[in-house]
Amino acid sequence: MVTIAVIGLGTFGSRVTEALLDTDTELVILDKDRDIVEKYKNCDIFISKDDIPLLSKGQYYFFQLKGCQVYHDNQFIGLVKSVESGYQTILRIQNKDKEVLIPYVDSFIKSVDIDSNRIDVDVIESEIPYRNRF
Repeated sequence: MVTIAVIGLGTFGSRVTEALLDTDTELVILDKDRDIVEKYKNCDIFISKDDIPLLSKGQYYFFQLKGCQVYHDNQFIGLVKSVESGYQTILRIQNKDKEVLIPYVDSFIKSVDIDSNRIDVDVIESEIPYRNRF
């Protein structure tokens, strides 16, 4: 049983039976009566990190990407400021005063190592503000 908080609507206890992330939808399936959770539809819900299921090696949650160092050809690009989902999931990378948006797709994301706090990407070099270009 986890405690689920919904801004402006309070908290309730439930079991999260499934969580899915699609290109434009985040879906959490709760072990509660449909009528009870209907008022939470399209609301942001919050669950303690201690209550989320552990993942297999090589798997991670998007929130774990925030703060990761991003590299292209072993050159530091910046830090992941946020992961934004909409039509397509995007990494927002911050380097000093500039931001770079990198689509979170296999053709750009080469490797993710949460333990090392590192993401390696393959992108068009002219679009990357390397530190030595500032």
